[in-house]
Amino acid sequence: MKMYLLLLLGILAAGRASALVVTSGERVVIDHAVSGDIYITGGTIIIGAPVHGSLIVAGGTAIVGDSVMNDILMVGGELRFDGYVGGTIRCAGGKLTVNADIGHDLVIAGGTVDIGSKGRIGGICWQREGR
Repeated sequence: MKMYLLLLLGILAAGRASALVVTSGERVVIDHAVSGDIYITGGTIIIGAPVHGSLIVAGGTAIVGDSVMNDILMVGGELRFDGYVGGTIRCAGGKLTVNADIGHDLVIAGGTVDIGSKGRIGGICWQREGR
């Protein structure tokens, strides 16, 4: 019985690992749909295709220009959200711009925070702005 359980856990873990994308670089561009979660570090990060999972980012400049079906966790110098987000955005940075349609909550902290006219928040908005 233990052998079958270990085999099943191995198969499930392999299935999850294949849906996970981990990448880094000075300039990272996601230009094709991703079926799982993405973890990215880099200088400039551009999400230009749908993410059918969650997005975790640490970078200098990050732009989310397409949809993210689950949550976003992001830190960086300049962050911009322009696409649809099915879950919650949690982010901190120097300059933050939100023009996204957010399905749940927005938790945001930054030196400058701009929630634009296209920004829609389905849940609560917790905002902390410096200066």
